[in-house]
Amino acid sequence: MRPNRVILLFGGVWLLASCSVATFVQDGPLENPHQQDETTPPLPAAFDGAGVARYTTGYGGFFRSAQLDALIHEAAQNNPDYLVLRLRANRELLNIADTLARNGASLSASLSDRETRGPLDSSAYSLSIDLNPGLDVWGKTAADIRAGELGSRASLFDLMAAERALQKAIVGSWANLVAARITLSQRYARLDAYDAIMEATRGDVMAGTREVINLQLAEIDTLGARDQLEQQVQTVEVAQSRLNRLLGRPVGGHVSLVNGALPRFADAPQARLPAELLARRPDIQAAWARLLASDSRLRSARLAMLPRLNLSGSFSNNTGDIGQLFDVDRFALSLVASLTGTLLDNGASARQVELARVDIEIAVQTYVSTVLDALVEVDSVLSREHSLKRQIALQKRSAALAEDAFNEEIAKLRSGSAGLADVSKAALRMFNAQDAVIALRNRILQNRLDLYVALGDDYFDGVGQ
Repeated sequence: MRPNRVILLFGGVWLLASCSVATFVQDGPLENPHQQDETTPPLPAAFDGAGVARYTTGYGGFFRSAQLDALIHEAAQNNPDYLVLRLRANRELLNIADTLARNGASLSASLSDRETRGPLDSSAYSLSIDLNPGLDVWGKTAADIRAGELGSRASLFDLMAAERALQKAIVGSWANLVAARITLSQRYARLDAYDAIMEATRGDVMAGTREVINLQLAEIDTLGARDQLEQQVQTVEVAQSRLNRLLGRPVGGHVSLVNGALPRFADAPQARLPAELLARRPDIQAAWARLLASDSRLRSARLAMLPRLNLSGSFSNNTGDIGQLFDVDRFALSLVASLTGTLLDNGASARQVELARVDIEIAVQTYVSTVLDALVEVDSVLSREHSLKRQIALQKRSAALAEDAFNEEIAKLRSGSAGLADVSKAALRMFNAQDAVIALRNRILQNRLDLYVALGDDYFDGVGQ
């Protein structure tokens, strides 16, 4: 390449760059106010100083058991909804690899053979090797790749959130099934008690010591207990179907549980949680990654307004003798440099920049909204925890009093100072109080599941402090 042509080429690059950069630079340097460590998203200043709690991580570890470990591993392998999210995250990673491959350097070779038939037969052979270094002078391709990487990271955080939601759903469905089966056993005990009362009433009626109406009332109580038993059987079947659905099993199958009792977990943190603890939540991490990706897309949109410089090289040989096709001395080397700039596009490039700015503002507001939702969620779960603990304390006291009253009515019945109707009412109060205790224990368990997800903990983390 001659020196004057080199000067002309680079002079044209400088001229087009100077004309195009005027619009690019007028807004000032590229703004990126979020230069902190991307793995620890900052929180708005208004959320600082929200209180201190003696709490680290791993509250979900309190839910660990060999049985739940097996169920969660099975769900992670077989749950179709979770598998779809995992495949989508893998697809995002493949897209990044594809972008890197398409924008990198490329080397291609072509071989052709042309035959001409006529008065003068001829043959022409051609071999060409082309190289494109894939120059990224202004960094636009790097900005596009960076945006894709951050979008892929956001998808991975979404997958992490889905994994924790699946863990919560498995443990919650397991607890619902355990509670339903415990209640079912109580329904059988209730039916046995009413059957015994009815048989005793029948004996008294036949002996003439009680009226027939007492037997009819006892039969009504027994039929009511049988109806409640059937309803609870249906509740157990529904709980089994929901757990099977999460595990990816056939919906109608029976679920065998090694442990049939509701566990007791450590109390929830008592103090308000500092906002910094929420930074490990995957949904906040995902929102932060999408905010950074929007910033990279803005940079790419602004860099797209600059002229594009392309370089390519070719090493080729054209000959009519195939024996000379691979003769290195006959190969010709050619280098091509091109500069392309947009002079008039009716403002399309500027509108792309404005759209990218709007996307950044949307991402900022989405991030702030996600943080606020997280704070509200944790506060609500903790408030509900305290309320449920007070409720279950009252309900346990009520159940104990109901049991004492039932035993007292049984003693009166044996002494002849109470009727079977009084015993039946006392039994109903006792059984209802016991059912309420089981229901509240399950609600507390479900609420603590909500808490460990709200805190951003993982089921397989260490034990909390």
